[in-house]
Amino acid sequence: MMDSKPARTCGACTLCCTALVVETPEFRKMAGVTCTHCTAAGCGIYERRFPICRSYHCGWIHSPELGDDWRPDISGVMVMPVTENVPTEFAVREGVELLVVGGADAIRKPAFAPFVLNLVVNQVPVWLGVPGPVGYYPARALLNRPLAAAAAARDVERVRDVLQQIHRSAAGHAFERVAFA
Repeated sequence: MMDSKPARTCGACTLCCTALVVETPEFRKMAGVTCTHCTAAGCGIYERRFPICRSYHCGWIHSPELGDDWRPDISGVMVMPVTENVPTEFAVREGVELLVVGGADAIRKPAFAPFVLNLVVNQVPVWLGVPGPVGYYPARALLNRPLAAAAAARDVERVRDVLQQIHRSAAGHAFERVAFA
């Protein structure tokens, strides 16, 4: 979770208000359940929202190089920074999770595979996340190893094919139920 000044605003996007699990002392919410404070106009308690909501910004907010078509509610992909549990094989200690809430259509969008290819080529740890049923954590797959050869060859179509295979496989994952402490 980042709390530096965002490069842009959420606009009409409230995807994080539904897609993410939240477990803090002040607030709990299951994945796949829309926050009770979320309205068509955005957060209904914006001025007094929870600390987790004040500090969280998806990767799109902080990445002006990602165009407006990458806004999560448009792209179907939440770009999320990962700073914990990054495998030691990576010199880059901050990775990226791409939570694909828009299904296979999101992976087929023209910009998706080249973006992933670029991350893999630059040895940035990158995960594909697939939401589970309501109340379950998403499935996550580290993409760097399975995409290494296709990325090294700069083969965007092969990257896209492997991403679709991984997405299909993750969708059949035995999802772990969220159990609040």
